[in-house]
Amino acid sequence: MMWKQVSDAPALPYELRHNYAIKNIDRFLDKGMSFDDSMIYLSKSMGHTSVEITARNYYHLASSLSEVLQKHTEAGFNELIPELDDEEVQ
Repeated sequence: MMWKQVSDAPALPYELRHNYAIKNIDRFLDKGMSFDDSMIYLSKSMGHTSVEITARNYYHLASSLSEVLQKHTEAGFNELIPELDDEEVQ
């Protein structure tokens, strides 16, 4: 079995799904697909009922999406957690 070549631990289905998702996200982005297009394609291929489910489950796991994640979330994050002055940090 292929899994035994990389690990002695039992293979859990969600680990295989996570690997499938991350490898495909990276592949899509390497081919120049937009984030939105890659999430739609991945969502359909994994049988999710919405793109939001796919993004929520796998978005944060793919290192190639760190810039996309920052672009899409930084403004909202900064509104929720404002920058502190040096006096406020201590």
